Amino acid sequence: MALRPVEFNWKTNPDGTSKSLGFIAQDVELVVPKLVSIDPSGNRELNTIGLIPVLTRGLQELNAKLTPLLGAVNVDGSLSTTTVAEVYPTEETGIVPGTVVSLTIPTDERAGHAQPLQVGRSAIANDPNLLGVVTTKPALLMGADVEDGVAVALVGRVPVIVNSENGEIKKGDYITSSSIIGQGMKATVAGMVVGRALEDVRCVNRNSESVTGNSDSKIQNPESIITTCSVTVFTNLSWYDPNHEVLALSTTPIDTAKYKDLTTDTMTVNQTLSVLGASTFTDATVTKTFNVGLLSIEDSSINVAGGVLNLQNAYGSGNIEAFGGKIVMTTDGSISLEGTLAAHTIRTQKISIDTTDATGATLGTVILLAGESEVVVDTKAVTDSSKIFISVPPLEYSVGVSEKIPGSGFVIRSTNPLANDVSIDWYILDEVKN
Repeated sequence: MALRPVEFNWKTNPDGTSKSLGFIAQDVELVVPKLVSIDPSGNRELNTIGLIPVLTRGLQELNAKLTPLLGAVNVDGSLSTTTVAEVYPTEETGIVPGTVVSLTIPTDERAGHAQPLQVGRSAIANDPNLLGVVTTKPALLMGADVEDGVAVALVGRVPVIVNSENGEIKKGDYITSSSIIGQGMKATVAGMVVGRALEDVRCVNRNSESVTGNSDSKIQNPESIITTCSVTVFTNLSWYDPNHEVLALSTTPIDTAKYKDLTTDTMTVNQTLSVLGASTFTDATVTKTFNVGLLSIEDSSINVAGGVLNLQNAYGSGNIEAFGGKIVMTTDGSISLEGTLAAHTIRTQKISIDTTDATGATLGTVILLAGESEVVVDTKAVTDSSKIFISVPPLEYSVGVSEKIPGSGFVIRSTNPLANDVSIDWYILDEVKN
């Protein structure tokens, strides 16, 4: 409440040493205008008696908010509970602390009118709609203004009413709903759990028929005896799978050092997975960057930070092949290409041209016979853009390429018939203009 207590002297005794305590009428007028009136002279008068019910109401509201917290504080000032809870509306009555509850469909919603979420006592084992455990005096309570509601623990330590339907509960066991209304039991199959037991339990025997609503306490069916008790549980509504307990509830890094064998069908790690030993993967998918030492693979790029990318560098390594063998790099440093090599500049000490296929050769030797003035060279390597070069020994007549036939060959002609056989070397280059 925005009221400012002050010390003041009355006008009748402005220099008095004994000051009075009170409120300034103008301040109160901003908060509770009804308590301030103005006399004929324009002076404001404060109804101090009327302040008493206003201040009382404020104290009552403050007390309602502090009661859950004060009940959780020990004499030494420490909290007796570390539970955080939220109030959920319910249509049921008589829900006691420790009761296991689930989400329910409100009556109005079943009739077609949407309603806020409601809870009720769990009534089936391993309820998929399991929500939590009813608690009292939590350290922090949210939704305290909800009418007809119960406080459901969100996280913290709370006592839970449990039974031995799935066997004796030991420290570390996970707790889920049982077939007994509002009671928990040891979780033995995959499903929702309210949390984990922090202690072993000691239980007492009760007849299941009386537990589920039969008021006749004389009925004692030996086959329906169920053990009930209360066990402290650290609440954490989660999915639990006993077959993969390590991976089911953990959101922290997985320490694989304490497991000799870790086997799972599916594992999703949202943060960091650190494996310090050897690992074997049948299939692995990395959606961002894969790093090995200084090498990184990201998208379609392979990079080595500040170093050289070495391929097949180990002793006994074989060739490197790409595109189904169309490019082959052999261990002696040779490169074989089935396609075209395009380069701005080629510097080499030696060029070797394969002439195995004589019908498509680009280099060869032909004999111009004595008494003849021309010879035809057959090769399919000739194209419209071919440049044909010949090498002729010194002769008394001129010899050159007289005709180019694309896809067939070319003709070498002398200005006159030769007196002797002459060996002429030739080669073909194609001109490319991009």
